[in-house]
Amino acid sequence: MEKQSHFSNASRFGLMMGGILVIVSLLLYLLGMVDMETGKSGILGNLLNYVISIGAIILGIQAYKKSNDGFLTLGDGVKQGMLIGLVGGFVVAIYTVVFFMFIAPDMLDTIRETALAQAEQQGSMNEDSEDMVNSMMDIFVSPWFFFVTVIFMKFCLGLIIGLITGAIMKNERPYSADEDMETDA
Repeated sequence: MEKQSHFSNASRFGLMMGGILVIVSLLLYLLGMVDMETGKSGILGNLLNYVISIGAIILGIQAYKKSNDGFLTLGDGVKQGMLIGLVGGFVVAIYTVVFFMFIAPDMLDTIRETALAQAEQQGSMNEDSEDMVNSMMDIFVSPWFFFVTVIFMKFCLGLIIGLITGAIMKNERPYSADEDMETDA
């Protein structure tokens, strides 16, 4: 069996993860299961997100191990997890920007207004603090902030799952003196 490169395997499984997550997200939105005030899809959405993401990362690491004659180092598991997370996160991040800019642009305004109303209920705000909260909301409730956040979160998930899966599935190639002699020649 031919050994796959780290990126070709990770891109295949990352694209699969991202594509499935985009379809699930769109379905939840079209079925009205997304809260328009917070943008959250509830327990079902979170559960599906994690199951799909973790499943794709584990399957990707298994495929890499299989293509590597059944050998996998901990480092390879971590690399695969991080790369799959990055590729999948990038796909989902692009979808998130498209969603908030073209599919449901009014949702960001609703989320911002809900967050401001909650901040006002927390305590009395003077004009300076209200301006500061508004400027912070402009940063934190923007498609580009979500873009960066999604990529970072999927990277971290890939790192953690890659570390755990790599440790469990680790099967390092045995060292032989013949290999050492071949590299010296």
